[in-house]
Formats: sequence, C-alpha cells, structure tokens
Amino acid sequence: MRGQEKLKRFKIPLFWQEYGYVCVEAVSEEAAIEYALGPECPLPKGYYLDESIQLDRDGITIVQDDATLNPPEGPAVGNEPRDCMVLEHLVIRKEDIQKTERVLIDNGIVADEAAVVLQAIGYTLLGNELYRE
Repeated sequence: MRGQEKLKRFKIPLFWQEYGYVCVEAVSEEAAIEYALGPECPLPKGYYLDESIQLDRDGITIVQDDATLNPPEGPAVGNEPRDCMVLEHLVIRKEDIQKTERVLIDNGIVADEAAVVLQAIGYTLLGNELYRE
C-alpha cells in the first residue's frame, strides 16, 4: 500500500447534555423531585441541548488497525464481537427484558439463571442494572 495511509478505527469519547421531562405522582413536590433525581426513576426521552457536545481527549483509544478492521456496515462475522458499537437513545423496557429472558431459556439457559445472565450483561455492556433489588 504505497502512498496510502493505513486506516485505524478510533473510539472517541464524547459527552453532551440533554433535557427531558418525567411525570411523577407523589404526595408533595419535594417527594416528586426526590424520586425524579433517584436511581428508581427511568430517564425520559432526551432532547439534545444545542452546542453542548464535548470531547474527552484523554479517553481516545485506537480500537483496531487496518489489518483487522471489520466492514463498517453489517453484522460482525460469525461469533466474533464488534470492537466498538454506539447505541444512541437506548431504551430497554420491562417487556424487552422478559422477551430476552425467554430467548435465553429457549436457547438452553436454565430459567432460574436467565435473570442472572441478563443482569451481568446489563452491568458489563450497558453499565446499568436491568433488575431492581
């Protein structure tokens, strides 16, 4: 590849601000605010706050070099996971979790262990708990 630079895939950490609204039923305004700010309240659909995007330059990493780049579109080949995936506005509903439990059970995971597997996926891939204590 003379004259051409080798491609690299970078993982670029960005952060931005969003705003949204939650509807809360509570005995007082203070109780509603406490619930809305707490871990039990699901985040609402967010709306991007104009010009709030920022770069975390210290967090930039090279994910792959040109010798191992996956095609940018389409699924990963075989059972090989992608090196980097961005999921925007991911919302996981209770029904989605229940469907996923069923898929795990249908594919040989013991029913009592399906929730444990999903909780582990939530922690490691999403950074969130999928189940309440």
